[in-house]
Amino acid sequence: MEIKNLGASNPLSSGGKNNGLSASAISLGFDQIRKIRQDFEQDVEGLRGKLGGNEHQTMLVAMYEGTEQLLNRSLPEFAVSEYLEGLKLAAQDLRQQGVYGSEYQQRLFEQSRSMLARI
Repeated sequence: MEIKNLGASNPLSSGGKNNGLSASAISLGFDQIRKIRQDFEQDVEGLRGKLGGNEHQTMLVAMYEGTEQLLNRSLPEFAVSEYLEGLKLAAQDLRQQGVYGSEYQQRLFEQSRSMLARI
């Protein structure tokens, strides 16, 4: 699993003093969630062709719903990155297995809920 070191531009870092992801707990506000979502959308844009348009959109909807559940929760900083990376990998794995359409949607949302329950 690859985790980007976003340094001071990381919306999860505290005041830009932390040059990496740490285990410190933070409370995610709307602005942080919005930035996380924007970064994720940019990061996964290249997967549209690999996943297919509908499945790519399903992954984004799962991300939006999942990050909504993280709003105002106190979490370790790496937990959000781990959730998003897991969601991206799950989306790719399902397509590699030949899953698409409503089954893809159902299984990806199940996996998203499972990952969120572990945070």
